[in-house]
Amino acid sequence: MFFTEPPMKLGETLQGTNPDASTVLINDHWLGQIFYHPTPPAVDGGPRASGRPIKAILLRNTSGTTLYGKRLGQIVEGVAAINNTVAGYAVASTAARCVIIDSYLPSSGVADDDIFWGIIEGPCIGQMQTLASAASVVVAGAFLVAGSGAGTATNTTSGGLGMTTAPVVQNLVGVALTGRTAADTGADVALNACIQVY
Repeated sequence: MFFTEPPMKLGETLQGTNPDASTVLINDHWLGQIFYHPTPPAVDGGPRASGRPIKAILLRNTSGTTLYGKRLGQIVEGVAAINNTVAGYAVASTAARCVIIDSYLPSSGVADDDIFWGIIEGPCIGQMQTLASAASVVVAGAFLVAGSGAGTATNTTSGGLGMTTAPVVQNLVGVALTGRTAADTGADVALNACIQVY
């Protein structure tokens, strides 16, 4: 089921804790809901980069720290989490059940326990892996998956993308729209996301 009125726009976050009791989580009813958004206009106020919409899911940051946009967030699996939380960045190469943490977030990211958009389909910006390897070399039209992390799930050197020549549906993140070289580790890459989270 898709809802028509999202609680916030791309690039925004939703308060995740009670202002009067910071240990009390709020807004659980939004978690797991999926919305379509128009692609935002260019940062310079120009026209939209694409008429294709962005499909995103509402998730809670349970990492214990701030998470930043453009990186791959690893969805927590299990009955208690109900697949509605992200506890950190993807670390394992070709990790499954990831989302692109909202590409349009400001540099302040999303605070622990707050709710954010996990992009699963459509045009967006991701970040290349920080470890140089064959997967760091990307050509436009290439399939992208979770890259090799250079740290833990809460280290900002993790959560990057890498190229694959043998895509598996469960691991596929998207298709690259721009190319990158081995020297571009950690750089932005434009892609059309196509992620299966359920």
